[in-house]
Amino acid sequence: MTVHKRRHRNITLFSVVCLLSIWISVLCHRNHTDIRHFSGWLMFALIVFLAAFNLRKRLSFLPVLRASTWLQLHIYLGLFCGLIFVIHIGAAVPNGPLEITLTLLFLIVFVSGIVGLALSRSLPNRLTNQGEEIIFERIPIYRRQLRDKAEELVLSSLTSSQSKMLAEFYSEELALFFVAPAYLLHHLFMAQRPLNQILEKIDNQKRYCNDSECELIEQLRELVVKTYELDRSQYLQGILKVWLFIHIPATFALFAFIVLHVILIHAYVGTG
Repeated sequence: MTVHKRRHRNITLFSVVCLLSIWISVLCHRNHTDIRHFSGWLMFALIVFLAAFNLRKRLSFLPVLRASTWLQLHIYLGLFCGLIFVIHIGAAVPNGPLEITLTLLFLIVFVSGIVGLALSRSLPNRLTNQGEEIIFERIPIYRRQLRDKAEELVLSSLTSSQSKMLAEFYSEELALFFVAPAYLLHHLFMAQRPLNQILEKIDNQKRYCNDSECELIEQLRELVVKTYELDRSQYLQGILKVWLFIHIPATFALFAFIVLHVILIHAYVGTG
């Protein structure tokens, strides 16, 4: 089965299940049947399964479904869990600290999941277009090496050409660029405008260079391009990591509060 056919099958099945769930919910509402108990336990089971996805990724050696199958289940069941949440709370507005906390945590988990799905579908392709993939943790090291090379070129211009032109240009136009990454939004949207502006300044500076200085400034130009591409890779990889630090802790916090919610409900029923 091709990827397109598999996706079409999954979307069709998901749509049927969602429509069936909505129909059952409406039918129960018309018959004055309370389905909060069932929907609550169903949502609890779904969240347990969804949280297990992180454990499955850490224990990849376990022969429990393929990782791609887990991912597809995680996506569709996560979306389905959002529907069950709406069915569970109905038209009621959460009141009380526990209900408000549960609602906020669920919204954080659900929205961060949607955002993560969008990021995981778009950012890897952008990273691939960047060329060779660089390990995220080593990017600051490579960036520092590029800055050191740039500073070496500037120092060499002072000794070889006896001119301060390149050093002054570096200090005024490029020093801050090499100090720390910038242009987050531009990198997110794969914009080249900041890089083109810097390169334009470098190319304009060539008009005032002698042969030796032009050779050095051309090498500096290459370092600028490499640094800009490295910054983009760092931002894109960083975004993929940051959303997980929101989604996963919020998921386990939600799970803990749901357990507390279940305990309190049964304690209340037991004393009622």
